[in-house]
Amino acid sequence: MRGIATLVVCLLAHACAKTNPYKCTGSDQCVLNGQAGTCEPEGFCAFPDMDCPSGTRFESGAGDGLGGQCTAPPDAPLAPCGALGQACCTGEQGSAGPCVGGTYCNAGTCDECAADMTFGHDIGCYLKKDHTVWCAGNNASGMLGNGSAANMFVGSAVQVVDATGPISDASAIGGGYGHNCVVRANGAVYCWGRNYDGQLGNNTTTDSSKAVQVLKAMGSAATAPLTGIVDLDGGSAMVCGHDTTGIVWCWGYNGSGQLGDGTTTTRHIAAPVMAGSASFTGAENIVSGDSFTCTKKGADYWCWGADGDGQFGDGSNGTGDYVNPFKVATTSAIGLGNYHACWVNADTSISCAGANYHGQMGNGSGNDYTGADQKTPAPVITEAGTPFMGAVELAAGGAMTCARTMDGHVWCWGDNKYGQIGGGSPTPYPAIVIDETTLMPLAHADHLIAKYAHVCAHTTDAGWKCWGRGGSGELSDGKLRTRGLATPLGLTCP
Repeated sequence: MRGIATLVVCLLAHACAKTNPYKCTGSDQCVLNGQAGTCEPEGFCAFPDMDCPSGTRFESGAGDGLGGQCTAPPDAPLAPCGALGQACCTGEQGSAGPCVGGTYCNAGTCDECAADMTFGHDIGCYLKKDHTVWCAGNNASGMLGNGSAANMFVGSAVQVVDATGPISDASAIGGGYGHNCVVRANGAVYCWGRNYDGQLGNNTTTDSSKAVQVLKAMGSAATAPLTGIVDLDGGSAMVCGHDTTGIVWCWGYNGSGQLGDGTTTTRHIAAPVMAGSASFTGAENIVSGDSFTCTKKGADYWCWGADGDGQFGDGSNGTGDYVNPFKVATTSAIGLGNYHACWVNADTSISCAGANYHGQMGNGSGNDYTGADQKTPAPVITEAGTPFMGAVELAAGGAMTCARTMDGHVWCWGDNKYGQIGGGSPTPYPAIVIDETTLMPLAHADHLIAKYAHVCAHTTDAGWKCWGRGGSGELSDGKLRTRGLATPLGLTCP
């Protein structure tokens, strides 16, 4: 009862006016001049006052600006809480936890820790908001980047390191089949994992379980660190990134011209993509398929590399690989799978070209290895046979494609071996992705990422939600399992 006595004395004596507000934990601690009060959810005492609609008023010394204020009526709705960007929920607001799945309570507000991510065949790597980098999945060839050479599957992300310790200054992330890279301070690039074709860019072909720095040519024989890079992505055994001046640099395997330097010579260090005898300039982003890469330049996307399945939509017979950039489409958004490409048209419809062995063209044909390559762009259609409309963003994986529509929903089509359609069977038509939490269509999406058999969508109210291949632990939920519905990202926060 000592707390009661303290409150009674302080309420009656001016000498206590400058003490800290009294926080209650139970109504038996609230007594004023012999009158019993209640301990409100805000943690301060209130006493009967019929001038208040609720019938009670906070005592004058209550904190948080509540002193002397009427309490909320019993039926007043609780302030919204728990969603991304909202206040963390208290016990009175619900028992499901302070924040929705995939987010965490950060200084009283629901936040998310992942800023970006990339996927290989069976590995996922994550760039956190604090600029650290974490990977989960298969560690063959040191693909986790944590310094361990143990060949194992890891279902909870481990931190990527370089020769001196954990990386804590990363600003962008990208990768390919079995290797990953990050951009660091001053635009330096560091990569780890498989390196049999020089895809780590450090002038060797030795795998590395620690991040190593990418080099570029300097003079006839010397090398220097590659710097100034702002964005990057990779394919099966190569990586490309553009710098602050819009020049694109690539390194690794080049058998189909995927380095864009006018040759088919594999390079173990970075070299610029060429437009004739000069460096290609004006690049604004980097998107890579298995053996080809595209970049946005103004209103157009330019691509280079393998065209063996007609993925550039130029009508070729599939033998015309491009060793220099070639304008593929005038579009604001493109998605590249292993052997196909799709892009958004001016009227929000979608065109696709390339391989169609799993229905990835979205034109109603091609399931179960029955589809022929589409060498000229064809529209994605609905089951009713009408053009699919409303697309604003695309992301493609190995043999599937996803579109984000202007209403915040996500639709996918093609291969579903690992649940990457996000809610249904394999389909050569767009099917809406289902949210595992609500069992309703995924809503409020504002960004898509896809690679191989993995898809993630960022939502404005619940952060990242992912689906697809997870049997090696690459979705970092601590479980070696595939996800067939959009599920909160399991990455541990903060």
